Amino acid sequence: MNLESRYPKIEREKQTPNAIDTEFDALESDFSMEERMELTRELFGEVFNPPISRGDYYKHIQRVCENKGGELKHFFLPDIPGGEGDIKTIREGYDQRSEYLKSANRIFLKVGQGEMWVIPKSKKPYFQISMSECSAVVGVDDKNFVIAHISYSAINEIQATVEFIKNMGISPENIHVAASVGEFQKRRSDDEYTKRAFDSNAYTALGIPESNISQFEFARGKVKQDGSWLSQNLTQVIGCNDALFKYSFDLRNTPRPGIGFPREEQSGDYKDEEIINI
Repeated sequence: MNLESRYPKIEREKQTPNAIDTEFDALESDFSMEERMELTRELFGEVFNPPISRGDYYKHIQRVCENKGGELKHFFLPDIPGGEGDIKTIREGYDQRSEYLKSANRIFLKVGQGEMWVIPKSKKPYFQISMSECSAVVGVDDKNFVIAHISYSAINEIQATVEFIKNMGISPENIHVAASVGEFQKRRSDDEYTKRAFDSNAYTALGIPESNISQFEFARGKVKQDGSWLSQNLTQVIGCNDALFKYSFDLRNTPRPGIGFPREEQSGDYKDEEIINI
């Protein structure tokens, strides 16, 4: 995306020697929150998948794998393999899942399913959680983020995560949730071994204010004659030091003969956009 062509007030004077940081410096200082939601979404996507025209990104970002003893802490939630210790607990652990991208002044990461990070705010992080049946729990104080991707909205993971966040001294008023709820989740909870949260009660019971719980309802449409289906209300959260940007979209999946996975195309515009100031 060429930001200055759409928003002339961006001037690409190299305030820093890093092209990515220059983009984000302008984003954070010159735009309203509503503008930032759209631009953050696009710029974050470019960091991980630069268009051919932005080949300079590769000169200004590096891939980092965090190890034990580093400033960022990476954990596995209960029942998620990895790390050392009792799998029924939250465990610190490092492998290929503890990778992230780093510019001169910021870090960028996608939080995997069943994983949790503790990240100092001084690192100026941008993080994304992508969800259908999963949920996100984010705790924040003056120094740190605690970011958890709750696998299939499992109640045991929610309880362990919120207890962990509270033990770090973060109050429930500073815990925010993007919760996958509704009839689909209730049916899954009834039918499967893992019990799921399907409404806000699982979170408010732990002291999180209802006002801090943003809900969405994922659904998978019926398969059509051509084998395609529509996944509805897939939801992402992108977080940074002063806001969480939440939005949903629909995704059409179309089989491709001879290829083991379908073609995925976004159907329609982003919807249910929400800005959560933190």
